[in-house]
Amino acid sequence: MSEEACGAQGGEPAAEQAEGTQEASAAQVDLEAELRQEIALKEKYLAGWQRAQADLENLKKRVAREQAEIRAVVVEAFVKNMLPALDSLERATKHARSSGADDSTTQGLDLVMNKFLECLEREGITPISASGEPYDPMRHEAILRVPTAEVEEGTVLDEVQRGYASKDRVIRPALVTVACRPTAEPEEAAYGAGGDQEPDGRGQPGNGDAGADE
Repeated sequence: MSEEACGAQGGEPAAEQAEGTQEASAAQVDLEAELRQEIALKEKYLAGWQRAQADLENLKKRVAREQAEIRAVVVEAFVKNMLPALDSLERATKHARSSGADDSTTQGLDLVMNKFLECLEREGITPISASGEPYDPMRHEAILRVPTAEVEEGTVLDEVQRGYASKDRVIRPALVTVACRPTAEPEEAAYGAGGDQEPDGRGQPGNGDAGADE
């Protein structure tokens, strides 16, 4: 066999190998491009799912908050309608205790009153502190100011009608009397202000009258 024939036979496998390498490289490039597309598509779907999940959580929170607000409004409206009856029961309890009613009567009224207050407390509604507290215009309504030096000015002296609040929301302010600074007693009017004579003799008739006598 001649040298040219041997060279031709030796070159064919090398060319086939090079062609196979190029095809493999091209296939690898295609696979990498397809993989990048799949990764981008996965990230797109993941981001969309995360946004949908966040929107769903926000919707749940908003619905829960709105339901809580609606329930609070309904409860407050019911309590406002019930407060006059509760006030009457409280006055009846105080009257029974002050008028010397028998123990069974006062204990029964106290029991009913406490049951009412327990029901309100379960709904988050509690009485507003008043007597002895500093006057708070957001929680108290002053119906009378009492001059006194026994307590600091602006202190609630007495609770005329109990107030109620739900957490930070006031359902009804407490009607109270508030201490104020005593005013000084007015000085007596000076003599002579209306033309009267003063008690020490000053302001006697002047010289003009004496001249008339002459």
